[in-house]
Amino acid sequence: MKKKKWLIFVWSLLMTLSVVLPKVSAPAYADELSNVVTKATITGTDGHPLTKPIGAWSPFRINAEYRLPDNSVHQGDTTTITLPAGIVPASPFNFEIKNGNHVIANGKVINENPAKVVLTYTSYVEGKAGIHGNFYFNAQIDNAVHTTSGNIPVNLTINGETVSAGTVPYKLGTASLQPVIKSGWMWSQDKTVGIYQVKVNQENKQLINAKVVDTLLDPGVSYIPGTLEVFEGKWELTPAHDDVKMINPVTVTDKYKDKVTYNGSTLTINIGNLPAGKGLWFRYRTKISYSPLDGEMFKNKATFTNNGQEYKSSYTYKIIGAGGSGLKYEYAIEIHKTDTEGKPLKNVEFDIIRDRSGVSVGKVKTDENGYAKLEGLLPDKYTIREAKTPQGFIASQDVSVLPQDFDAGTKIAKKTIKN
Repeated sequence: MKKKKWLIFVWSLLMTLSVVLPKVSAPAYADELSNVVTKATITGTDGHPLTKPIGAWSPFRINAEYRLPDNSVHQGDTTTITLPAGIVPASPFNFEIKNGNHVIANGKVINENPAKVVLTYTSYVEGKAGIHGNFYFNAQIDNAVHTTSGNIPVNLTINGETVSAGTVPYKLGTASLQPVIKSGWMWSQDKTVGIYQVKVNQENKQLINAKVVDTLLDPGVSYIPGTLEVFEGKWELTPAHDDVKMINPVTVTDKYKDKVTYNGSTLTINIGNLPAGKGLWFRYRTKISYSPLDGEMFKNKATFTNNGQEYKSSYTYKIIGAGGSGLKYEYAIEIHKTDTEGKPLKNVEFDIIRDRSGVSVGKVKTDENGYAKLEGLLPDKYTIREAKTPQGFIASQDVSVLPQDFDAGTKIAKKTIKN
């Protein structure tokens, strides 16, 4: 009898707990989606077809069209795209696929071997049908894998399925030992950060009173303190003579701490004297004071002096995006200056300031017909400021130029300014 009462008590307790305690749902697992990428193509980073072979480590664009299955994609689901061997990622490593202001998926480039691109879908896709579009990311050729020239097939693998993007025409470069070589690129994690390197004395000569003067050539760009790294070693050509590598580089940054001087947009490194057989490799980072547009370019030059002889090298790197459209310096602002009656005014000077950076991008002066034009611009916000006013007139107020002011066909923003 006692045993029966005890069993009744236990059963009642279990029933009570089943009501009081919250029910735990079965965990939801993210799915890996296949058959999402329907087409892929290869272009340059400007979106135009490649018209000539490219070299190693020169970025190109992989474009993809996609279509999601209807009403069955959930937040957290992914699509993984695997790149072929020898095709490695180029900046940036993070991007978004959007529909207007809504993010469909976040893209992340994973620099593994082989490289992968992972799309992770957001809550925007929940319960929707007909989601399709396109996206792109950037890649480059690793010359340690591709050691001969030719057309390199780019086949994307998505969950066992293969989509061909076509081929990349590849030409193995020819390298030579140089006194100084300058190069740079956009950091994969932050487009406002640039990475530059200066490779010095690849001929491995004796250095006498040597120094490097490095100069940033764009307003709004500055050196990031504490990022300078210095390596010492011997430079050698690769067996294929397509690149120059430093053999067994040794970090000697501390050795140069007292030999480095920053002066605004100039960095001076007093190397001094070194015996033959020692080359140097300097690497540092820069910061852009504003958010640059895709397609914007940043210039830098370096002068290497050894035993009184000067050698120069310069480099320009371009901001490249992923998941969006690239832009080119092919836009212009045209000013027509008149009096209140519409008569043209000549020799009126204007300063055109880019709002994003706050610096002048050029000065223009009106001609006999009152016209002035500044070319080589990006479609951004600008301010037109009258810098020199005709005698007897009062300077006009600043005039704003907006991205939508640039004509889609001519790519010219026209502004008539009256006194």
